[in-house]
Amino acid sequence: LVFTANAGLIVNKHFVLSRFCHTQRQPEEPFFKRWFAEHDYTVSELPNDIYFEGHGDAVFQRGKKLLWLGYGMRTQLSALDYLKTKTTTPIKPLELVDERFYHLDTCFCSLLDGYIMYYPPAFSDDAQQSIHAAFPTEKRIIVNDEDAAHFVCNAVLVATDKIPSKKGVIFVNAISDELQTQLDSLGYKVQIQPVSEFRKAGGANQCLTLKLT
Repeated sequence: LVFTANAGLIVNKHFVLSRFCHTQRQPEEPFFKRWFAEHDYTVSELPNDIYFEGHGDAVFQRGKKLLWLGYGMRTQLSALDYLKTKTTTPIKPLELVDERFYHLDTCFCSLLDGYIMYYPPAFSDDAQQSIHAAFPTEKRIIVNDEDAAHFVCNAVLVATDKIPSKKGVIFVNAISDELQTQLDSLGYKVQIQPVSEFRKAGGANQCLTLKLT
């Protein structure tokens, strides 16, 4: 239950419960369902034959009404039509092709001011074209193999005006000096928050969070 990002999709006070792909995680579903029902959320459940793993594969783009949906590893493309009935936010699918990056939030991070941080090899050619169409070259921060392996894209971004000359804090498990310098130049304070024990189980900083709305 530590990887709460995968619990489901939250749209205002509506909660779409995840349908986990692997049997090892399916026992989590009733606990998430009960918690959100007890906290006054409307809870929806997908059909039994459609897998969807919550905000692990559903990433809202900051500053724009758009939801990116990763599919191909844990979430099925067939979840797209169901999710469209639960939100008016446009949804764009992105196919994942590298089993090391089984959720979208492990290789794709929406930043402020229309920027994105991502690892291209995790995506199919069509998915990369969709990303290129949505983000101009100067807005795309491409992470290298080493940073990707440390799940640097699985970062927690907190926007803030409390730090002079900075617009946000990015919490990461680990990061190269080069990428840290690049993010610093864009107005971010990079905070290294190691989660190595959780990383052994396949998740990092963002996997451990679920923003409630």
